[in-house]
Amino acid sequence: MRNKGIIAKEIVELSEIRSAYNHYLGSHRGLTEVENTTQVQHNKKIITAALRVLYVELEQSGKAVSALKAQPAIKTVEYSALERNAILHFNRDKRFTITE
Repeated sequence: MRNKGIIAKEIVELSEIRSAYNHYLGSHRGLTEVENTTQVQHNKKIITAALRVLYVELEQSGKAVSALKAQPAIKTVEYSALERNAILHFNRDKRFTITE
């Protein structure tokens, strides 16, 4: 039996590939290039079948991996006194302007 973490990693990778295939199929290029579109559709079917197998394997191995439910970590940037001072002086200096 494989590790749940490895199965979850494979699920994420295959989901990203399937997402890229969906993006290609929805693009103008996907509508005009028939041979590539046919190949991508075939590959997408194979990946979808593999994903189904992986999800079944994950369910049979026990409860779902907590990494799939984990919330993204929010990192706050803490500036040092020197960095804060440099930012304040830069913002106060009228020679530098932010243009878009």
